Amino acid sequence: MARPPVCLGYCLVLIGVCSAHLAGCTPAPPKREYAEVMGTVKYQGKPVSKGSIVFQPESGAPVVAELDAEGNYSLEGVIGPNDVMVRNPLPAAAAHTDDIKANKAAQAEYDKAVKSAKIIPDKYSSTSSGLKFDVQPGTNSADFDLK
Repeated sequence: MARPPVCLGYCLVLIGVCSAHLAGCTPAPPKREYAEVMGTVKYQGKPVSKGSIVFQPESGAPVVAELDAEGNYSLEGVIGPNDVMVRNPLPAAAAHTDDIKANKAAQAEYDKAVKSAKIIPDKYSSTSSGLKFDVQPGTNSADFDLK
């Protein structure tokens, strides 16, 4: 039986090494860069004193900050375009949500607490809120006066 040329053996080894090397060379996801964003959230001219603001970049996880009593927030936002959402505070969760579902009186009380906790319309709590902000390098100021 004839032996394959030595050159063929080296070529096969070289192909295997190159393939293994290239498999590990997938491009890394783009590095997220952050910049400081500060501002105030108002609803009908009054500070939103409870809840949170969410900056959702085009890709990746959102950045969230709680609003203080004057409606102020500060966060490290992802540089680039962001959808912005403002979320109402939720009442303290019931100890056993199954108990609430089973008990109509408890459900009614919880629903009342949710309704009274709402400070702003629900439309501002989704990515279709219409609120947008383009975070730039450096310090950014982004005030939102919701109607």
